[in-house]
Amino acid sequence: WNSVNQTTLLAKGGELITLTGGGFNTSSGDYECRFTGTVSNKTVISSFINVVSSTEIICETPNWLFAQQLVQLELFRANSAIQFAGNSSLVLMKFGWDALYRVINETADTTTTDLSFSATGLEVLEVVGYGFDSGFELFECQFVRGSQVRKEPANVTNSTKLRCFTPDWGSTYSATGGRVEVRI
Repeated sequence: WNSVNQTTLLAKGGELITLTGGGFNTSSGDYECRFTGTVSNKTVISSFINVVSSTEIICETPNWLFAQQLVQLELFRANSAIQFAGNSSLVLMKFGWDALYRVINETADTTTTDLSFSATGLEVLEVVGYGFDSGFELFECQFVRGSQVRKEPANVTNSTKLRCFTPDWGSTYSATGGRVEVRI
């Protein structure tokens, strides 16, 4: 094989990528796409693969439960690696997030989808996503309200969760009403 159609992938998985080359056997079901982290040295195998033609294979990217990093993509057939003949088979498993929660009780790890926060701050916002790592990235939560921007450091719990405190908006804004945009 000699190319892959995407070089940046979301660590949450589920994306379909196309590997092109030649000599693929469409009646064979023993192909595997393997993703090995260049930092973590962990390998995850694609759960879905489709040999579309003798020149095209589609793999579904796996859920990457490790930090964002470059990943070596390899194609195997019957547990034997198929030589890569292109420039690079490295892809980036990139972090991102899907959901925000308000933490009700940190000790009991209880959360709610009700994102009503006090304007006085110091409440905990939980970000659920993928590809987070405290060892390599410095994350922050940015709270944007009108022209005001407040930045708060984020604490990474694991590769799928981080938390930060909401800011104190001061007397400029009332405790009710208004919308806040959150950026990670």
